[in-house]
Amino acid sequence: MGLFFTILYILTAYLSPETLFGTLAQSHIEMIIGLLALIFSLFSAAGSNVLKLTQTWAILALCVCVPVSVMANGWMGGGVKALLDFIPEITAFFLIVMNCRKKWHLQLLAATLFFCAVFIMRHAISDIASGQTRTEYLFYQLVSEDTGEFILRIRGLSFLGDPNDFAQFLVSLIPIMFLFWKKDSIVTNILFTYIPASILFYGMYLTHSRGSMVAMMVFCMVAGRRKIGLISSAVIGVGLFAALNFLGYSGGRDVAAGDDRVSAWATGILLFRAHPLFGVGFNRFAEFNEITAHNTFVVCAAELGLVGVLFWVLLMFVTIRNVWVTNQDPEQNAKDQQKKLDDLAAEQPFLPGIPTLTDAVLTPATVSGTASGANQNHQFSAGMPFVLPAEMPELATTGDGLNHLGFPEEGRDKAAEDAEVRRMAGLLVLSFAGFLTAGWFLSRAYTMCLYVNVGIAASIYRMAQERGIAPPPLPFGFALKRSAQIVLALFVIVWVIVHVDNYMPH
Repeated sequence: MGLFFTILYILTAYLSPETLFGTLAQSHIEMIIGLLALIFSLFSAAGSNVLKLTQTWAILALCVCVPVSVMANGWMGGGVKALLDFIPEITAFFLIVMNCRKKWHLQLLAATLFFCAVFIMRHAISDIASGQTRTEYLFYQLVSEDTGEFILRIRGLSFLGDPNDFAQFLVSLIPIMFLFWKKDSIVTNILFTYIPASILFYGMYLTHSRGSMVAMMVFCMVAGRRKIGLISSAVIGVGLFAALNFLGYSGGRDVAAGDDRVSAWATGILLFRAHPLFGVGFNRFAEFNEITAHNTFVVCAAELGLVGVLFWVLLMFVTIRNVWVTNQDPEQNAKDQQKKLDDLAAEQPFLPGIPTLTDAVLTPATVSGTASGANQNHQFSAGMPFVLPAEMPELATTGDGLNHLGFPEEGRDKAAEDAEVRRMAGLLVLSFAGFLTAGWFLSRAYTMCLYVNVGIAASIYRMAQERGIAPPPLPFGFALKRSAQIVLALFVIVWVIVHVDNYMPH
């Protein structure tokens, strides 16, 4: 029942309570569904390790920062309201972590999100075809003030009520649809992966979102970095961006236009300087500027201050790090490193013999760190393979022919299952690449879409840990330190862009 109410809660949030329940929405039906979902989810919370996740504590810290940011600016009663506005967004994370324990659970969630996207697209396209262009699913975008030319952009409802938000949701959902992909199953892949992904891409086109064009470019770079190399994938990404621009993806708008956005970033920096600790208050940026910051990091820093943005970056850093290292194949990494050494030896024959790494890397004794008894303190660096345990744990069965992760027990291929979990983690890397790239041009630090993705990533990482193919989580203090460094780097990047823009001709 916990999974059922989780799906219903997310479906209600994405399509809006009014769409699903009509007049019942006035009775706060979404809160009732969320409460039921939490109650039934408590039965499975014990095995979810939700309280051991760094993401959990980062989100709980944000739940403190949100009301404090408002109260610190003199509105004591506004703190409760801010918290009540924030809680529905982050609830999805906890529900997913507690209930999505198997692959088919994640597939069911992916199918629900796809249904939401298609539902919105169908209504928008139907409205355009019938000539009813003044509807809640369509947005008039003025292209030229001189000619009065405009374009129609599709959008959703609730937190998807802006075309850019809807495009961000779609670009992050495309990789998740590949949860249905199966090796050597052409018909299944066409029906449940490629066609749905194509439909989502068409929906992105109908939003005419310029940020999604950039997101697709980065998406290609990240997706192809292994098989064809970063340079080749970057060329393909830039080529795709140029092709989309040539084909009118942006609806005739200048993709380089963004002076007002950079000006909003500058306002955000000034607001942060004036209120460095707790910011100007949750969802209050628009009170100080005509438009929102159009940058997720900037709006979070300006509204929640240094404390809030630090925990928000911690949430992102830990989540992406976990799926990134899970996606790594230690055997393939060892082969790649050995190939580099072989190439080096071939180029420098005068060097003494270089020993092979393959056997050393995959033995429990070899790791860049120390391990003693039950307490292990592994140090993992970017690109380095992690060590597999000497003996892989046996996965308990559920009595229905499936192990507790949802894979068939009879005739099972553990290596293939491990590879599948790694592949699933890679899909979330791509999803975040698209989402955060689009988020660089949007102010979406609190949207439910983000916390849904974080929940999916956390569930996959837990599956990998249970199989013994993922490195341990980073110590909290170390992760917080790295997050602080990322915050500083992001401030420098925004500061440089703002100052360079000041010297550019307009």
